[in-house]
Amino acid sequence: MAVIRIKSCNDTFEASILKAQLNQAGIECFLANELSSEILQQYGGMMNSGVQIMIDEKDKLAALEILSISEKETTMACPHCKSINVASGPGRKWAGKYMLILLSILFFIPLGNRKQSYYCRDCGREF
Repeated sequence: MAVIRIKSCNDTFEASILKAQLNQAGIECFLANELSSEILQQYGGMMNSGVQIMIDEKDKLAALEILSISEKETTMACPHCKSINVASGPGRKWAGKYMLILLSILFFIPLGNRKQSYYCRDCGREF
């Protein structure tokens, strides 16, 4: 039995609604990072954070159908070269991003709402 993340939400309210839909359909799930995302809202969406809905791997297809998320939408593709060899993370400009995080922690300055960035391992572009 493996537990997987089915979706990340920006706030607890959205995640709770989706959790209730899954529970009503008989799919057991729980929320991860629920409290930390409320306390540290300025870091929402950065470094794969946010409220995460976790389910059992065997319920993945049923949960995707209930949440109206197709398997194709969960697979990220590069908009430039159409490759599916894509990863999330700091990308090519990693030093500046980590420096910004370090400075924000040292001086207690919130970063604002940073979006999760993806980069293509084939063409090297960020999006």
